[in-house]
Amino acid sequence: MPEVLAVEIAGKGGICHYTYNLVRNLNGFRPARLITGKDYELREMADFPVYGLFNRLRTRPDFAVRFLSILKKSNARIVHFQLSQYPGFVLLLFVLSGIAGKKRVVTAHNVVSHEQRGWERGIFDYLYRKADAVIVHAEANKQELVNGFNVPEGKVRVIPHGNYMFFQKTPEPCPLPETPSVLFFGYIRKYKGLMHLIKAFSEVRKEMPEARLRIVGKPVEDFSVYQELILGLGLEKAVETELEYVPFDKVKDYFNQSSLLVLPYDKIYQSGVLQLAYGFGRPVIVTDTGGLPEAVEEGKNGLIVPVADVPALARAMLQILKDRRLQEEMGRRSFALALTRYSWKNIAEQTESLYQELERA
Repeated sequence: MPEVLAVEIAGKGGICHYTYNLVRNLNGFRPARLITGKDYELREMADFPVYGLFNRLRTRPDFAVRFLSILKKSNARIVHFQLSQYPGFVLLLFVLSGIAGKKRVVTAHNVVSHEQRGWERGIFDYLYRKADAVIVHAEANKQELVNGFNVPEGKVRVIPHGNYMFFQKTPEPCPLPETPSVLFFGYIRKYKGLMHLIKAFSEVRKEMPEARLRIVGKPVEDFSVYQELILGLGLEKAVETELEYVPFDKVKDYFNQSSLLVLPYDKIYQSGVLQLAYGFGRPVIVTDTGGLPEAVEEGKNGLIVPVADVPALARAMLQILKDRRLQEEMGRRSFALALTRYSWKNIAEQTESLYQELERA
Protein backbone atom coordinates (compact mmCIF):
# COMPACT_ATOMS: atom_id res chain seq x y z
CA MET A 1 0.00 0.00 0.00
CA PRO A 2 1.38 3.49 -0.84
CA GLU A 3 2.49 5.80 1.95
CA VAL A 4 2.56 9.54 2.55
CA LEU A 5 4.49 11.76 4.95
CA ALA A 6 2.63 14.75 6.41
CA VAL A 7 4.62 17.71 7.76
CA GLU A 8 3.05 20.09 10.29
CA ILE A 9 5.44 22.22 12.29
CA ALA A 10 3.58 23.59 15.32
CA GLY A 11 2.36 20.42 17.03
CA LYS A 12 -0.62 22.23 18.51
CA GLY A 13 -3.45 24.52 17.44
CA GLY A 14 -5.85 24.49 14.52
CA ILE A 15 -3.56 23.28 11.74
CA CYS A 16 -2.24 20.56 14.03
CA HIS A 17 -5.83 19.41 14.59
CA TYR A 18 -6.55 19.54 10.86
CA THR A 19 -3.49 17.42 10.07
CA TYR A 20 -4.31 14.87 12.76
CA ASN A 21 -7.78 14.29 11.30
CA LEU A 22 -6.47 14.09 7.75
CA VAL A 23 -3.68 11.62 8.53
CA ARG A 24 -5.85 9.27 10.57
CA ASN A 25 -8.40 9.09 7.73
CA LEU A 26 -5.99 8.37 4.85
CA ASN A 27 -7.01 4.74 4.68
CA GLY A 28 -5.67 4.29 1.15
CA PHE A 29 -2.20 5.53 2.12
CA ARG A 30 -1.24 3.48 5.19
CA PRO A 31 0.75 3.88 7.21
CA ALA A 32 0.46 7.64 6.85
CA ARG A 33 3.13 9.25 9.02
CA LEU A 34 3.34 12.65 10.63
CA ILE A 35 6.43 14.79 11.21
CA THR A 36 5.57 17.50 13.73
CA GLY A 37 6.59 19.40 16.85
CA LYS A 38 8.32 17.78 19.81
CA ASP A 39 5.47 18.75 22.15
CA TYR A 40 2.76 17.30 19.87
CA GLU A 41 -0.43 17.79 21.87
CA LEU A 42 -2.37 14.89 20.32
CA ARG A 43 0.31 12.23 20.75
CA GLU A 44 -1.79 10.07 23.06
CA MET A 45 -4.66 10.06 20.55
CA ALA A 46 -2.59 9.33 17.43
CA ASP A 47 -3.04 5.85 15.94
CA PHE A 48 -0.34 6.46 13.32
CA PRO A 49 3.45 6.93 13.51
CA VAL A 50 4.49 10.37 14.81
CA TYR A 51 7.98 11.90 14.63
CA GLY A 52 8.30 14.78 17.11
CA LEU A 53 11.10 16.67 15.40
CA PHE A 54 10.59 20.42 15.57
CA ASN A 55 10.92 22.99 18.33
CA ARG A 56 10.15 26.31 16.70
CA LEU A 57 11.79 28.36 19.42
CA ARG A 58 14.91 26.24 19.98
CA THR A 59 15.46 24.18 16.87
CA ARG A 60 18.95 22.70 16.65
CA PRO A 61 20.69 22.54 13.28
CA ASP A 62 20.78 18.73 13.37
CA PHE A 63 17.02 18.59 12.78
CA ALA A 64 17.74 18.82 9.03
CA VAL A 65 19.85 15.65 9.19
CA ARG A 66 17.11 13.86 11.14
CA PHE A 67 14.47 15.04 8.67
CA LEU A 68 16.49 13.72 5.72
CA SER A 69 16.99 10.43 7.56
CA ILE A 70 13.22 10.02 7.95
CA LEU A 71 12.69 10.81 4.27
CA LYS A 72 15.27 8.25 3.14
CA LYS A 73 13.93 5.48 5.38
CA SER A 74 10.33 6.06 4.31
CA ASN A 75 8.74 4.37 1.30
CA ALA A 76 6.53 7.42 0.81
CA ARG A 77 6.81 9.12 -2.57
CA ILE A 78 4.75 12.13 -1.43
CA VAL A 79 5.46 14.69 1.30
CA HIS A 80 2.44 16.81 2.22
CA PHE A 81 3.23 20.19 3.83
CA GLN A 82 0.74 22.17 5.91
CA LEU A 83 1.55 25.82 5.21
CA SER A 84 0.44 28.84 7.18
CA GLN A 85 3.07 30.45 9.38
CA TYR A 86 6.83 29.90 9.52
CA PRO A 87 7.29 29.91 5.72
CA GLY A 88 11.09 30.09 6.02
CA PHE A 89 11.09 26.93 8.09
CA VAL A 90 8.80 25.18 5.61
CA LEU A 91 11.02 26.29 2.73
CA LEU A 92 14.04 24.43 4.11
CA LEU A 93 12.04 21.22 4.64
CA PHE A 94 10.51 21.62 1.18
CA VAL A 95 13.94 21.87 -0.48
CA LEU A 96 15.24 18.86 1.47
CA SER A 97 12.21 16.84 0.31
CA GLY A 98 13.02 17.74 -3.29
CA ILE A 99 16.63 16.63 -2.79
CA ALA A 100 15.29 13.31 -1.50
CA GLY A 101 13.29 12.90 -4.73
CA LYS A 102 9.83 13.21 -3.16
CA LYS A 103 6.78 14.76 -4.78
CA ARG A 104 5.53 17.70 -2.77
CA VAL A 105 1.98 18.77 -1.93
CA VAL A 106 1.32 22.04 -0.12
CA THR A 107 -1.94 22.84 1.67
CA ALA A 108 -2.16 26.63 1.72
CA HIS A 109 -4.28 27.19 4.82
CA ASN A 110 -3.39 30.85 4.30
CA VAL A 111 -2.29 31.82 0.80
CA VAL A 112 0.07 34.30 2.48
CA SER A 113 0.63 35.01 6.17
CA HIS A 114 -1.75 37.66 7.46
CA GLU A 115 1.14 39.32 9.28
CA GLN A 116 3.78 38.57 6.68
CA ARG A 117 7.11 40.34 6.47
CA GLY A 118 8.13 41.66 3.06
CA TRP A 119 10.61 38.89 2.28
CA GLU A 120 8.08 36.14 2.95
CA ARG A 121 6.08 36.64 -0.23
CA GLY A 122 9.03 35.41 -2.29
CA ILE A 123 9.06 32.21 -0.23
CA PHE A 124 5.35 31.60 -0.81
CA ASP A 125 5.85 32.25 -4.51
CA TYR A 126 8.67 29.68 -4.67
CA LEU A 127 6.72 27.04 -2.75
CA TYR A 128 3.67 27.39 -4.99
CA ARG A 129 5.72 27.32 -8.21
CA LYS A 130 7.76 24.27 -7.22
CA ALA A 131 5.03 22.21 -5.55
CA ASP A 132 3.57 19.35 -7.53
CA ALA A 133 0.11 20.32 -6.25
CA VAL A 134 -1.43 22.99 -4.01
CA ILE A 135 -4.57 22.46 -1.92
CA VAL A 136 -6.77 25.36 -0.79
CA HIS A 137 -10.03 25.30 1.14
CA ALA A 138 -12.16 27.64 -0.98
CA GLU A 139 -12.62 28.78 -4.56
CA ALA A 140 -11.80 32.38 -3.55
CA ASN A 141 -8.40 31.19 -2.30
CA LYS A 142 -7.76 29.36 -5.57
CA GLN A 143 -8.40 32.53 -7.53
CA GLU A 144 -5.88 34.43 -5.38
CA LEU A 145 -3.26 31.77 -6.14
CA VAL A 146 -4.01 31.78 -9.86
CA ASN A 147 -4.26 35.55 -10.25
CA GLY A 148 -1.81 36.72 -7.60
CA PHE A 149 0.91 34.07 -7.96
CA ASN A 150 0.34 32.87 -11.53
CA VAL A 151 -0.10 29.28 -10.33
CA PRO A 152 -1.60 27.14 -13.13
CA GLU A 153 -5.23 26.28 -12.40
CA GLY A 154 -4.57 22.60 -12.99
CA LYS A 155 -2.10 22.53 -10.11
CA VAL A 156 -4.60 23.86 -7.56
CA ARG A 157 -7.21 21.62 -5.94
CA VAL A 158 -10.06 23.01 -3.81
CA ILE A 159 -10.73 20.65 -0.90
CA PRO A 160 -12.86 21.96 1.99
CA HIS A 161 -11.61 22.21 5.54
CA GLY A 162 -12.81 19.17 7.47
CA ASN A 163 -14.86 19.19 10.65
CA TYR A 164 -13.51 19.22 14.20
CA MET A 165 -16.01 16.75 15.62
CA PHE A 166 -13.26 14.88 17.42
CA PHE A 167 -13.66 17.51 20.16
CA GLN A 168 -17.29 16.46 20.48
CA LYS A 169 -17.99 12.83 21.38
CA THR A 170 -21.79 12.80 21.37
CA PRO A 171 -23.82 12.03 18.22
CA GLU A 172 -26.04 15.09 18.66
CA PRO A 173 -25.50 18.84 18.96
CA CYS A 174 -24.81 20.02 22.51
CA PRO A 175 -27.79 21.65 24.27
CA LEU A 176 -27.86 25.43 24.12
CA PRO A 177 -27.17 27.38 27.34
CA GLU A 178 -29.97 29.25 29.08
CA THR A 179 -28.13 32.59 29.03
CA PRO A 180 -27.67 34.06 25.53
CA SER A 181 -23.91 33.98 25.02
CA VAL A 182 -21.66 35.00 22.12
CA LEU A 183 -18.26 33.35 21.65
CA PHE A 184 -15.09 34.71 20.05
CA PHE A 185 -12.54 31.89 20.00
CA GLY A 186 -8.94 31.50 18.86
CA TYR A 187 -5.69 33.43 18.71
CA ILE A 188 -6.32 37.16 19.04
CA ARG A 189 -4.81 39.09 16.15
CA LYS A 190 -5.64 42.49 14.72
CA TYR A 191 -7.01 41.12 11.42
CA LYS A 192 -9.64 39.09 13.29
CA GLY A 193 -11.79 42.15 13.90
CA LEU A 194 -12.41 41.77 17.63
CA MET A 195 -12.86 45.55 17.93
CA HIS A 196 -15.89 45.34 15.63
CA LEU A 197 -17.41 42.56 17.73
CA ILE A 198 -17.01 44.41 21.03
CA LYS A 199 -18.63 47.54 19.57
CA ALA A 200 -21.48 45.51 18.06
CA PHE A 201 -22.01 43.62 21.31
CA SER A 202 -22.44 46.97 23.08
CA GLU A 203 -25.42 47.59 20.77
CA VAL A 204 -26.78 44.09 21.47
CA ARG A 205 -26.72 44.76 25.22
CA LYS A 206 -29.03 47.75 24.81
CA GLU A 207 -31.81 45.35 23.74
CA MET A 208 -30.61 42.23 25.57
CA PRO A 209 -28.95 43.27 28.85
CA GLU A 210 -28.72 39.61 29.88
CA ALA A 211 -26.44 38.73 26.93
CA ARG A 212 -22.83 37.74 27.54
CA LEU A 213 -19.68 37.78 25.39
CA ARG A 214 -16.80 35.35 25.93
CA ILE A 215 -13.41 36.17 24.41
CA VAL A 216 -11.27 33.05 24.53
CA GLY A 217 -7.79 32.71 23.10
CA LYS A 218 -4.17 33.75 23.41
CA PRO A 219 -3.40 37.33 22.31
CA VAL A 220 -0.64 37.72 19.73
CA GLU A 221 -0.76 41.48 20.33
CA ASP A 222 -1.35 43.89 23.20
CA PHE A 223 -4.81 43.10 24.57
CA SER A 224 -5.00 46.36 26.53
CA VAL A 225 -6.58 48.19 23.56
CA TYR A 226 -9.50 45.74 23.70
CA GLN A 227 -9.72 45.94 27.47
CA GLU A 228 -9.88 49.73 27.30
CA LEU A 229 -12.72 49.51 24.78
CA ILE A 230 -14.62 47.06 27.00
CA LEU A 231 -14.24 49.38 29.99
CA GLY A 232 -15.07 52.48 27.93
CA LEU A 233 -18.34 50.92 26.77
CA GLY A 234 -19.24 49.79 30.29
CA LEU A 235 -19.15 46.10 29.35
CA GLU A 236 -16.80 44.81 32.03
CA LYS A 237 -19.57 42.82 33.77
CA ALA A 238 -20.87 41.36 30.51
CA VAL A 239 -17.59 40.30 28.88
CA GLU A 240 -15.55 37.35 30.11
CA THR A 241 -11.98 36.82 28.91
CA GLU A 242 -9.76 33.75 28.97
CA LEU A 243 -6.51 34.98 27.45
CA GLU A 244 -4.54 31.76 27.14
CA TYR A 245 -4.13 28.97 24.62
CA VAL A 246 -6.96 26.54 25.30
CA PRO A 247 -5.83 22.92 25.83
CA PHE A 248 -7.56 20.29 23.74
CA ASP A 249 -9.67 18.87 26.57
CA LYS A 250 -11.02 22.31 27.57
CA VAL A 251 -12.30 23.46 24.16
CA LYS A 252 -15.67 21.77 24.58
CA ASP A 253 -16.44 23.75 27.72
CA TYR A 254 -16.47 27.08 25.92
CA PHE A 255 -18.60 25.91 23.00
CA ASN A 256 -21.06 24.13 25.30
CA GLN A 257 -21.55 27.41 27.20
CA SER A 258 -22.16 29.48 24.05
CA SER A 259 -25.25 30.14 21.94
CA LEU A 260 -23.43 31.52 18.91
CA LEU A 261 -19.94 31.79 17.41
CA VAL A 262 -18.96 35.06 15.72
CA LEU A 263 -16.02 35.42 13.32
CA PRO A 264 -15.82 39.20 12.68
CA TYR A 265 -12.65 38.93 10.61
CA ASP A 266 -11.30 41.70 8.39
CA LYS A 267 -9.46 39.11 6.29
CA ILE A 268 -9.18 35.33 6.39
CA TYR A 269 -8.80 32.43 3.99
CA GLN A 270 -10.71 29.77 5.92
CA SER A 271 -11.27 28.93 9.57
CA GLY A 272 -10.86 25.85 11.71
CA VAL A 273 -12.79 27.64 14.45
CA LEU A 274 -15.81 27.65 12.14
CA GLN A 275 -15.56 23.87 11.95
CA LEU A 276 -15.42 23.69 15.73
CA ALA A 277 -18.77 25.47 15.88
CA TYR A 278 -20.24 23.03 13.37
CA GLY A 279 -19.04 20.05 15.39
CA PHE A 280 -20.77 21.40 18.49
CA GLY A 281 -23.93 22.29 16.59
CA ARG A 282 -23.74 26.06 16.94
CA PRO A 283 -25.04 28.87 14.70
CA VAL A 284 -22.39 31.17 13.26
CA ILE A 285 -22.00 34.73 12.05
CA VAL A 286 -19.12 35.42 9.67
CA THR A 287 -17.93 38.31 7.56
CA ASP A 288 -17.88 38.34 3.79
CA THR A 289 -14.17 37.65 3.35
CA GLY A 290 -12.03 34.88 1.87
CA GLY A 291 -13.58 31.43 1.91
CA LEU A 292 -15.97 32.05 4.82
CA PRO A 293 -19.08 32.78 2.70
CA GLU A 294 -18.53 29.53 0.79
CA ALA A 295 -18.65 27.57 4.06
CA VAL A 296 -21.82 29.11 5.52
CA GLU A 297 -25.36 28.54 4.29
CA GLU A 298 -26.87 32.01 4.65
CA GLY A 299 -30.02 31.91 6.77
CA LYS A 300 -29.78 28.15 7.32
CA ASN A 301 -26.86 27.63 9.67
CA GLY A 302 -25.68 31.19 10.07
CA LEU A 303 -25.53 34.74 8.75
CA ILE A 304 -22.99 36.62 6.63
CA VAL A 305 -22.33 40.32 7.20
CA PRO A 306 -20.07 42.86 5.48
CA VAL A 307 -16.55 43.31 6.83
CA ALA A 308 -16.22 45.97 9.58
CA ASP A 309 -19.96 46.76 9.48
CA VAL A 310 -20.72 47.12 13.20
CA PRO A 311 -24.47 47.88 12.85
CA ALA A 312 -24.98 44.87 10.54
CA LEU A 313 -23.09 42.63 12.96
CA ALA A 314 -25.21 43.84 15.88
CA ARG A 315 -28.43 43.21 13.93
CA ALA A 316 -27.29 39.70 12.99
CA MET A 317 -26.45 38.83 16.60
CA LEU A 318 -29.80 40.12 17.80
CA GLN A 319 -31.66 38.17 15.10
CA ILE A 320 -30.17 34.90 16.31
CA LEU A 321 -29.94 35.55 20.05
CA LYS A 322 -33.58 36.67 20.33
CA ASP A 323 -34.92 33.50 18.68
CA ARG A 324 -34.06 30.29 20.50
CA ARG A 325 -35.89 28.19 17.94
CA LEU A 326 -33.75 29.74 15.20
CA GLN A 327 -30.63 28.96 17.25
CA GLU A 328 -31.66 25.33 17.48
CA GLU A 329 -32.51 25.04 13.77
CA MET A 330 -29.25 26.68 12.70
CA GLY A 331 -27.30 24.57 15.15
CA ARG A 332 -28.79 21.38 13.76
CA ARG A 333 -27.87 22.46 10.24
CA SER A 334 -24.29 23.23 11.31
CA PHE A 335 -24.05 19.78 12.83
CA ALA A 336 -25.45 18.19 9.67
CA LEU A 337 -22.82 20.00 7.57
CA ALA A 338 -20.11 18.65 9.85
CA LEU A 339 -21.40 15.11 9.28
CA THR A 340 -21.68 15.43 5.49
CA ARG A 341 -19.91 18.10 3.45
CA TYR A 342 -17.11 18.50 5.98
CA SER A 343 -16.72 14.87 7.04
CA TRP A 344 -13.14 13.61 7.11
CA LYS A 345 -14.10 10.60 5.01
CA ASN A 346 -15.05 13.05 2.27
CA ILE A 347 -11.92 15.22 2.77
CA ALA A 348 -9.57 12.21 2.88
CA GLU A 349 -11.05 10.68 -0.27
CA GLN A 350 -10.53 13.91 -2.22
CA THR A 351 -6.97 14.20 -0.90
CA GLU A 352 -6.16 10.56 -1.75
CA SER A 353 -7.49 11.11 -5.26
CA LEU A 354 -4.93 13.89 -5.67
CA TYR A 355 -2.14 11.69 -4.30
CA GLN A 356 -3.06 8.95 -6.76
CA GLU A 357 -2.89 11.37 -9.69
CA LEU A 358 0.59 12.44 -8.59
CA GLU A 359 1.75 8.85 -8.19
CA ARG A 360 0.60 8.04 -11.74
CA ALA A 361 2.27 11.15 -13.22
